[in-house]
Amino acid sequence: MERRTHLRDFGCIACDVLEQVGVGKEGWLVENPSLLITLKSNYLAFARISLILILSWKNDSFSSSSPVKIRPSLSSTEEGEITVIQWLISDDLRILALGASNGYLLIYSICRR
Repeated sequence: MERRTHLRDFGCIACDVLEQVGVGKEGWLVENPSLLITLKSNYLAFARISLILILSWKNDSFSSSSPVKIRPSLSSTEEGEITVIQWLISDDLRILALGASNGYLLIYSICRR
């Protein structure tokens, strides 16, 4: 009896803006150990030092809207850099929490209108 694989394609994240956070080329996970990734039902967020990129999709395809870019004011080493990224669970809200190396906690609500 042949063994079954119960995997399903989740989606494709290929787009031009991924290069801004160092994603999309061969070996990107190895070359960017500081890259942080978090997933919520229809949202995928990438964070690297001082840039967050959020992609969204519905029904196994990415939406036509452009990705959301967040640039927190953590531009110098004194202000810190992003070290933790996590979606906060809420019924209707899309909330992204960021932790910085200097101890700051930044919270963003993602709303599309």
